[in-house]
Amino acid sequence: MGTKCCADRKVPPAMRKESEQKNLGVSTTWHRLEAMGTHQDWRTFDAATASSDPRPFVLLLASQEPVGPFEERMHHWAEDPRTVGALAASHLAAMASSSSDKALVKDAIREAGAIPPLVDFLQSKEEDRVQAAVVALSFLTGDCSANALAAYQSGALPLLMRQLQSSLAGKRSAAATALRNLCVESEGCRRQFVESGGLVALVNQIGRAADNTLSSDDVQIEALLNLQDILEDGEGNVIEAYARIVIEAGVEERARQLLQCEDDEVRTCAQDLLATLASRR
Repeated sequence: MGTKCCADRKVPPAMRKESEQKNLGVSTTWHRLEAMGTHQDWRTFDAATASSDPRPFVLLLASQEPVGPFEERMHHWAEDPRTVGALAASHLAAMASSSSDKALVKDAIREAGAIPPLVDFLQSKEEDRVQAAVVALSFLTGDCSANALAAYQSGALPLLMRQLQSSLAGKRSAAATALRNLCVESEGCRRQFVESGGLVALVNQIGRAADNTLSSDDVQIEALLNLQDILEDGEGNVIEAYARIVIEAGVEERARQLLQCEDDEVRTCAQDLLATLASRR
């Protein structure tokens, strides 16, 4: 389950990957500052970047040692990390998103014990840690059943659902993608998501204006694909009870409005969703 994303659709599978990278991508370059050099956790972090081993970064997740400010903004929508712990989470996200062997790296990060502390970050009062965790989990759970299940078992579902109410478009989009990744790997997770109002929350993302940190078109593509994936079972069949929920929530009108979008990919995704729902009326 969960391997079928867009396989039998008019939407190219690469479309999801492109929109994810634009919406969620993190820098793999850390801008070094001499002022950081006197701190032990920073020195440990700096030394660890020479290796592909995720274990030092997992151990550093607990660090509250301050870092920054950075010479350049590290992420196009998330706050720059203010502690080594948040920086370590951002680095794990970069490892998961940019490695030439993403599957192997994602497994190594999970085996190093990263998933539970990243889920715990979602409960932090420090917004940089929350945002770093949302980005990291969105990447770590993508195309990785074991990571998605580990995140669900660690309690990520309700914590990620809270982020769908954020005023920050990138945070909402990344959280929705992580939720999609969890739901397509576990029917129990999908049921809990639906029963908790998750489908209606995803419908509300469609057509919602993005902020100036993201492309509105990319946000809409991701929102449409996330919803469609959750509406389909592992065989690509629409789950009729779930289709009725989103129809009653007004998804068709929202999708029709996107048919006027200038972006071809947005229109294609909207048409695909409307065709899927029309067949269930």
